[in-house]
Order: sequence, then C-alpha cells, then structure tokens
Amino acid sequence: MIAVAALFVGVVFFSPLLATRTITVQGASLLDSSYVKDQLVPLEGVPMTRVTEDQVADLVGNQEVLRGVSLEARPPHELVVKLHERVPVAVVKSDDAYVLVDDEGKQLRTTETVESAGVPLVDGGTDILGTPEFTTVTGVLAALPTSILSQVSEATADSTSTINLQMVDGTQVIWGAPAESELKAKVLTTLMESVGAEGAVTVYDVSSPLVPTVK
Repeated sequence: MIAVAALFVGVVFFSPLLATRTITVQGASLLDSSYVKDQLVPLEGVPMTRVTEDQVADLVGNQEVLRGVSLEARPPHELVVKLHERVPVAVVKSDDAYVLVDDEGKQLRTTETVESAGVPLVDGGTDILGTPEFTTVTGVLAALPTSILSQVSEATADSTSTINLQMVDGTQVIWGAPAESELKAKVLTTLMESVGAEGAVTVYDVSSPLVPTVK
C-alpha cells in the first residue's frame, strides 16, 4: 500500500502527464493579458499540482494593481489563472496626467484624460488620497447605482459633511453628509427619472432625502 501511495504521489506531483502546457489568463483589465502570460512562461512544463498562487503572484508582479490570484487546473495540461485586480472607483489629477485609484486610495495606473478613465474625477489631486474626505467621497460613489454613477463627472468634498457631485450634463447634485447614502441614491434616481426627464433641472438637492428639492 505504501508503494502504491508513493507511486500515486509521484504521478500527481511530478509526472509530465500533468505538465503545464497552456496558460489561460482571466480577469485582466488593468493588466494586459499578453503581458501576464509572458510573465508566467517559467511555469510551462511544471506539473500543475506544484504551481501555487504565491508563485503566480510573484511572477506577475504589479502588486499595486493585483489583490491576488486563484488557480484552476484543467487536466491534462491547461492552467487557468484568474486575476483579482483592484477596482478603480475614481481618478485624481497628478501633474499633467490623471491617476486611477481604488476605494483605498491605491494608485493603479495613469491615464491622459478623465474621459478615458471611465470613472469620476475626485477633486483635490493626490493630496486627498488617504484622507477622511476621500473615504467619504468613495463611500458615496459606491452607494450609487451604475446608471447614476456613469453620469458623474466629478465629486468634491469641502469636508466630510459637504459632498457635491457634478454630472456630465452639467447638473449638480448636493449630497451633503454621507449618512443615508443608500436612501439618497434611491431618491436621486427617482428624481432624475421623473423631474429630470423634463430637462429643466440644474440642481438636485438630496442632502435631506425625505424632503429633496430641485432647481
């Protein structure tokens, strides 16, 4: 029995029968999948059972973008690498460029324009990262449904209780404090779908969500 067990272990962990020949990369958005595959070339020929997540993460690098990886072995020879990237929630101005950041303020990559970033601009430049104001603003943005978030061009926070959103159509949203953000998001959605559809609104004030106003 011991000999059989040893043979089984040898086949599973060291046999070329399970050698990695094809590496499939999933979840690449900020990172280029071709770049990732090039970084993982050293794994070719290695039995899939011996490849670890730490090995893959070290080979990929870019720890400022990558939260982690997970692996899926598809015998006999395909290794699927699933990237878990940080998700950009905003962009901030940095000198002559813009920097994509996640909800923790981690700087992910630069982009030339706000439009190409695909996420709202948070006023204050890189100095706002790591501050209570930044945490407050990103918390508000996270509460917005995708349909509304996609319309936000800029978010500002004069303090943690004074948050304003500028929309791509030029209208302004007075958000106020971060409290009741989910309720405010629902109220704002309703206002934009009803009153806003008429096209005469320039300001939505949901700072008091039970008594919202428009101008």
